[in-house]
Amino acid sequence: MADEDFKIRKQQIIDSVIDKFEAKTFSNGAFRLPYRLHRPEHVHFSQSYPLIMMMHGTGGCGNDNREHLFVTALMKEHIDWDNCFVLAPQCPVNQKWITVDSWDGKGYDYSRLTPAMGAAMSILEFVLNYEPVDRRRCYIGGGSMGGYAAWELLARYSWLWAAGFPICGGGDVALAPQWAQIPVWTFHGAKDPTVPVSGTRKIVAALQALNAPVKYTEYPEAAHDAWTSALATEELYTWLFNQRRDSK
Repeated sequence: MADEDFKIRKQQIIDSVIDKFEAKTFSNGAFRLPYRLHRPEHVHFSQSYPLIMMMHGTGGCGNDNREHLFVTALMKEHIDWDNCFVLAPQCPVNQKWITVDSWDGKGYDYSRLTPAMGAAMSILEFVLNYEPVDRRRCYIGGGSMGGYAAWELLARYSWLWAAGFPICGGGDVALAPQWAQIPVWTFHGAKDPTVPVSGTRKIVAALQALNAPVKYTEYPEAAHDAWTSALATEELYTWLFNQRRDSK
């Protein structure tokens, strides 16, 4: 019953924001990637707006262009929907955002983008080129597999992001010098049975050794759903929207 209650609640949360998002599909030959884009209700092209790119976890994979909005929807009470863009791509089933053999951090391969990640970045490039996005205020976040994706994108495109907020993810600590250039606030549950908290702890330690602008919140009693508490943290959004990339 608890699982059924969660499924019902999850759909209610998605329903609460779905009308704010346009449903779109990226196509590259036979490869298709669904995505949702929220545009401010009254866009003024004389202005520019911040953008949040939100990467979902494995539970959001599919082609329904719906299930992946769950984690994004948890931000709904804390962002000014009329003053930001929100981009939420959906990874197909049986694919991953990142190349890693297991969630304990083995088998990283950052030599290439996965097809899903490549498509997601093509979507972002399109949005940046055709919408009035403030390129000094692009933010990347995600949970679980999406947390891994956020860490990878922060390293691979360190020149792009003003800040990041990976949740219960992980990454290769060898990338710490790239991450160190960007303000990051990361979150993890100490009792996470799916993605070991040790991965985030190692990243944070490596960043602290570089005197990087990293913030870390670890929830002592939380399991894998650290996003529930993280995305209800009002201070996160104040901090996030105050970050601006150097305009030079």
